[in-house]
Amino acid sequence: MNILKPLNRSWLPSVLLNIFLIALFWLPYVLGYSEMKQSEISIFGMPSLVILNGIVSLLIQFIIIILLLFGVSRLLFVRYINIITYLPFTLMMLFAVCWQATHTFGNHTIATVFVILALVEIVRINVMKDNTSLIFNMFVSLIVASVFQIDFLFFIPFFILGMFILDGFKCRSVLVMLFVLLVGAVTIGGYAYVFDCSEEIKNYYLQVLGFGIQLYSWEFVMNNIVFFVMALFAVISLFFYFQNQGNLRFKTKKTVAFWTILWLFTTAYIFLFGMEHSGFELLYVIQTTFFMLLTFVDYRSDSKSVIFNIMLSLLFLSYMCRMVMSLVDVRTYMNSLQTALSGI
Repeated sequence: MNILKPLNRSWLPSVLLNIFLIALFWLPYVLGYSEMKQSEISIFGMPSLVILNGIVSLLIQFIIIILLLFGVSRLLFVRYINIITYLPFTLMMLFAVCWQATHTFGNHTIATVFVILALVEIVRINVMKDNTSLIFNMFVSLIVASVFQIDFLFFIPFFILGMFILDGFKCRSVLVMLFVLLVGAVTIGGYAYVFDCSEEIKNYYLQVLGFGIQLYSWEFVMNNIVFFVMALFAVISLFFYFQNQGNLRFKTKKTVAFWTILWLFTTAYIFLFGMEHSGFELLYVIQTTFFMLLTFVDYRSDSKSVIFNIMLSLLFLSYMCRMVMSLVDVRTYMNSLQTALSGI
């Protein structure tokens, strides 16, 4: 059954499926299978500014997910494809619902919003125009993101390279970038001086020199199985795209921007795959959807439809496994399993 066509071309199946996905999002929490975790918001890793209880935290995260995914699908993905498709939002919603790690609100959520704002700015860069305001907004967003979550500081070099690719080596653009970074550093220094927290902020930013490598333990794999399903089908989608690029017609004036975003996403995807996962889940959802969109907007291909159906089956299977596993203590089970295996 080819369900790619209605999900791409018809709004009604997409709306009905998203209503179903929203119900699946809330179902484990309503039934008490999953815990609504409280969240803490802070800057520079210091004591919390705000502490939110579980239900408020989950509700805020849900609203941000809906708004963020809708904004990305309207402001980013549809800029490059000459056809109307309802698939981007549905795909992102599917990944977000099945991957429980995206349900936690915190500093990483706020940082993700600012990185997406920076991404929206960089795709609007036009080498034939003055882009100083876009570059200003882009780097301000990235600095603010790093204030909430230090790991997002790693995106600044990627955006600098993207700026040079899209805008060239314009003196005014480079000066604006340096001005924003300098003012950002001075502002952070001024904050540290006024609130007498220089040592805390210094230690916060020094963390970037000692980022950890992700250890893919059995417990991590079991808790993030959707992440690996997404990564697998992202690779498959890229393979199909590069094998048959002619099936997609991208807007000519957006070609350079498209390839820049594809390069940014691919490089960041590989880079973040090796880092300790510190709140990059929503970014993974958006990046994976971008890769898959390159393949699955071509709903005429039977082979791609089969692959899409397999992916859907695996995602819903992982969702059901999470529901079942939430009824038992996974950590205790894995420890018991390891003990049993070690005795063999």
